[in-house]
Amino acid sequence: MLPDVHVQCYQNLMQALKQLAEMTNAPNPDQGTVRASTLEMQQIFQAQILSLGMEGLDPGMVSLVQSFQTELHKQIRLLVNDVMFLGSARQAETLERRWIAVRDRLKGCIGYCEAILSIPAPN
Repeated sequence: MLPDVHVQCYQNLMQALKQLAEMTNAPNPDQGTVRASTLEMQQIFQAQILSLGMEGLDPGMVSLVQSFQTELHKQIRLLVNDVMFLGSARQAETLERRWIAVRDRLKGCIGYCEAILSIPAPN
């Protein structure tokens, strides 16, 4: 099991991701609000998650946590790009495809947070 400080940081990030997912699932989501919330979520990730050391983790968990964290970091960067591309969509069809991509990316990020939070303590 993760140390309490790790759990709290990942729960904070997951809460921000879930709030963002709620925004994007609303009818006619506001691009400006979604963009601002995405940047806030990215700041939470950078300030809280990337600053976590691996010292408090059991040695058997370090590799797994690092793998999930690396993938989560990549997905968050891609999510930021997806949100930025929303503004350049000129046709309704393109805009809808981009919203779908943002929603899918958010689901993936939430899944990585859940996976990290559910890592069992090694025997």
